[in-house]
Amino acid sequence: MAYGEYMNLGSEADPNMIFINLSWGLGMGIIADGRLYYGKSGYSGEIGHFPALNNDIICRCGKVGCLETGASGSALHRIMVDELKRGHSSSLLASYQKNGDIELDEILKAVEEGDVLAIDSIGKIGDTLGRGIAGVLNIFNPGLVVIGGRLIVGRGLPAAAHQDGSQPPVAVARVLRHQDSPVQARPPRRLGRRLPAVQGQVLGLL
Repeated sequence: MAYGEYMNLGSEADPNMIFINLSWGLGMGIIADGRLYYGKSGYSGEIGHFPALNNDIICRCGKVGCLETGASGSALHRIMVDELKRGHSSSLLASYQKNGDIELDEILKAVEEGDVLAIDSIGKIGDTLGRGIAGVLNIFNPGLVVIGGRLIVGRGLPAAAHQDGSQPPVAVARVLRHQDSPVQARPPRRLGRRLPAVQGQVLGLL
């Protein structure tokens, strides 16, 4: 995905670029000097399994506190289910009470339809991801960050309003707070949800 996006950007591509795949899990592709970086064993970019969180949640990899446990589709699903268990108001509450669970696609649809709980929950994912990406920027110093994946939804909602007037998807809007350095962040073009170029460091801090 990272190299495909790099090639698709054409003249707008940066030879030092990071691609973040925000889906059920959390992954990262690295373009360094115009080439895909694999690492020694081909496992570079496992940002989702960086032990970044003090949440005592066991990741699917077996470790505790991986970034993926707070910034991924699986994390969004867990957060929403926990809130619905407590009876919090949501358009998904009836479905959860009937079936005992909800699907990730139902949550993403609820975000698009303006469900407050779903929007707040995916915003938390963006906040956590932003903090993780801030560390990535300090380590790799990329010229471009592209955020894509299943969770790139909810563009145009008031909760996604950005200070430059753009309306990025909710999770991306939370990632793009407090900007200082010349790094662009946007959903990948191939998804048909291109976010206008946004200058700034991806910090995701409230």
